Amino acid sequence: MTKYRYSRQKVGDVWQLSVVPFPDWQDFDEFTAEFLAVEKAKLIEKNYGLDLHQIRFRLGQHQYVLHFEHYTESIWVEQDF
Repeated sequence: MTKYRYSRQKVGDVWQLSVVPFPDWQDFDEFTAEFLAVEKAKLIEKNYGLDLHQIRFRLGQHQYVLHFEHYTESIWVEQDF
């Protein structure tokens, strides 16, 4: 059973995620674990900052970065390479 539901909207080269319920700062690990499981992606690295958390993950032949910005309540994904 999943706690979070999300939809994607492509804006240029970026995927904006709308997440319900929106995860709290301290729930970021729980959200990303669920996101990676649903997407069947492999975690590469975590980078946590004061107002921005990021995870790098691999999906198929590509690597991506998921950004989580607390103050603007924004979550988006960009292709890394």
